[in-house]
Amino acid sequence: MMGAMMDGEQLHVAQRRRFWRTLGIAGIGGIPVGFAVGFGAGYTGGDFDAFWNWAPDGLVIALLVFSLAAILYGSWRFYKSIDEVELLDNLWASSTAYSAYVLLFPLWWVLGKTGMAPPPNDWLIFLAALGAGLAFYLWRKWRAH
Repeated sequence: MMGAMMDGEQLHVAQRRRFWRTLGIAGIGGIPVGFAVGFGAGYTGGDFDAFWNWAPDGLVIALLVFSLAAILYGSWRFYKSIDEVELLDNLWASSTAYSAYVLLFPLWWVLGKTGMAPPPNDWLIFLAALGAGLAFYLWRKWRAH
């Protein structure tokens, strides 16, 4: 922030305001896709997967481009608005989530190939990786306080 010098408390308040505004803007990026999928599900009798077959390709591409732009812009703004401690917490959480995905998928894939388990469930592995990252992030936050 340019202008007069601010004390630490004012800087903290301004930083938190930027942080929450950035998360709000990024969250707005998910609204069109969520609305479209919900509308499509209602239109087709409750089948959430039907939207992707029912919707025109141009609409799907437009929703994906809008969402990708919102995610990229939101990520850029998010990382500009956080301090080095939050950045380090996010780095550890991201590394944990990536490691969980890198470990879970090949293990499940091998077990699936041998018939000892069903084929890998992409969404379950994805959610497990996100859960691992979130758990580690929350653990770091809890440990810091």
